[in-house]
Amino acid sequence: MVISSDFLEDQNATSLDDVLRNVGGITPFSDYMDVTARGFRQQDEDVSYNGVKANPNNTFISPNLNNVERVEVIKGPSSVLYGSGEGGALINMVTKSPKAIAKQTVSLTTGSYGRKGGSADFTGPLSGNKLLYRLTGHYEDADGFHRFEQRTDWHFAPSMTWLPFNKTTLTLKGEWLADNRKGHRNRGIAAPLGDLAALPVDWTSNEPTDKAEQESYTAELNFDQGLSETWKFSSTTRYAHADYVNQYHESRGFSCTKAPATTQLETCEARGGRLQMRREYRDQNFVWKTLAATGNISGALKTGPIAHRLLLNGDATKKEKWLKRNDYASPANSLDVFDPVYGTVDLASYPALNPVDNPNTRENKDWGISGQDLITLIAQVKVLFGARYNSYNVFTENLRTNVTDEHKRTAYTYRGGIVWQPATWFSTYGNFSEGFKPQTSSQDDRGGPFDPLITRQYEGGLKAGLFQDRLMATTSVYRITKMNVLVPDEDPVSNFYIALGEVKSKGWEIDLIGSIASNWSVTANYANNETKITKDTRPAEVGGRFPNAPKHSGSFWTRYDFEDLGLGLATGATYIGERETFDPTMLPAYTAFDGAVYYRWRSYNLAMNVKNLTNKRYFTGGYYNYQLWVASPRTAQLTLRAEL
Repeated sequence: MVISSDFLEDQNATSLDDVLRNVGGITPFSDYMDVTARGFRQQDEDVSYNGVKANPNNTFISPNLNNVERVEVIKGPSSVLYGSGEGGALINMVTKSPKAIAKQTVSLTTGSYGRKGGSADFTGPLSGNKLLYRLTGHYEDADGFHRFEQRTDWHFAPSMTWLPFNKTTLTLKGEWLADNRKGHRNRGIAAPLGDLAALPVDWTSNEPTDKAEQESYTAELNFDQGLSETWKFSSTTRYAHADYVNQYHESRGFSCTKAPATTQLETCEARGGRLQMRREYRDQNFVWKTLAATGNISGALKTGPIAHRLLLNGDATKKEKWLKRNDYASPANSLDVFDPVYGTVDLASYPALNPVDNPNTRENKDWGISGQDLITLIAQVKVLFGARYNSYNVFTENLRTNVTDEHKRTAYTYRGGIVWQPATWFSTYGNFSEGFKPQTSSQDDRGGPFDPLITRQYEGGLKAGLFQDRLMATTSVYRITKMNVLVPDEDPVSNFYIALGEVKSKGWEIDLIGSIASNWSVTANYANNETKITKDTRPAEVGGRFPNAPKHSGSFWTRYDFEDLGLGLATGATYIGERETFDPTMLPAYTAFDGAVYYRWRSYNLAMNVKNLTNKRYFTGGYYNYQLWVASPRTAQLTLRAEL
């Protein structure tokens, strides 16, 4: 599924969750780059840029969308073509490229919580049609609905395309981002005794002096060469660097001012105590360096009456993760849950910051080769076969103890499918695919190294082009099995893991995207999913659902334009069913509504977007009853965009 930049603009999408709500079966897991896809949790490692895994953002920072041309989502295991990944979905962010037609766009924005900012996007030819350029920039400053929350965001992305010869394209892209947040890292609000309404939405465990800051940059080279009328070669090489620092107070659960430090609110109050939030002060510095490259040769040939579309691919990724500083002060000052007093913290009074089993460095090397053949047997029937060989190496070094850990693994994955298209507007399909993901967190002293996670998916469905293919409808039914999930060894003394666990996800989805008429666009989806643990050394876990994996979810968005008036109206809603968390806290189902009004006059566009129209209190995700993410109250944003 492809979500265009125009569509993101219509919805005023500012985070990855805003984007992915338009895709059936993908829902938020937390406030970070952290989603549930077809029942499986996925984070920053499953977000690619321009087809390679060199993401300039870490898990705690949602991608900046200012330089994104479109977002591509491929559901199910994707390792046959794209390397290691989970079984839910691959998310690929395609960044903007230079255009041959000159265009200049600037915009100004203001909105709720003191939001203000602007952006610019300039593109066109520099020297005839041989040299093209593009330059995008963005600045935004805004407070948040949490106490002390304030964010300043800078973004700058230059790019240039050179067309030296016929069928030859060379594009160089750069990007720099700075994301500075005060009163963060956001760890959500608390629910004493599971009472989700006990605290106001602006409650926080952070202090005014807490902060989370990231600076990152990327450099990318794309090369495309036509080899003949039917064959071409393309490659992408990308380097990404990110430096993230956070100094904040982490919520660690409830206690009582009266001994014993019980977590039971009624018992605490009965003894004249006050319920406290235990906190831990963290001072951390993470650095990521990623170099990734991929090359593809694709083309067509015939063997007698049978036509083939061939794709050969090779790719390699090297990712270094440094945890340069990872100091904890625990316990830090506790916070009265119902009557918190902020701003009195004296860091010098905390116990000496104690390094945990870090700092450390981890280096992942991953390379593979793959191929696939799309065979046209007859005009109405196509068959696909694909295979991949992958090798990875994980090396970890504890910089405090000088202990190292290294393991290597190889894996083969396969893919197959068939499409029957009895009419030009209708087709039905079935496929089988495998995925894998290295167990990079395993340690020799815990029973590792372990075989990679293996996922197998069976899927079938229908695709139809309605209203002369203006509206595309897809429905699918799937079953995914994930194997080699790490579970505790049956020996309680060993503290070892074994790769015995198994999780199964099954469900069905419907997606609609396109236009009913030239002035009426719509997107809608519904997903039904059930993800359960089917093998575990702990019998009580078997049959349990995965956290933050709703059984029911769906959304829609529709825009209607009164073209003669230059006026447009849009509305949408998102529904997510109840979800479990890591503890017994259950997050209730919710439906949230959004809306927008647009007005166009000559080369000027004015848009008013309102999110959470009914000002509903709801939770997008959660870990424990002391770390739950509540959605923002109603917000409005006014954007003026001009084409120069």
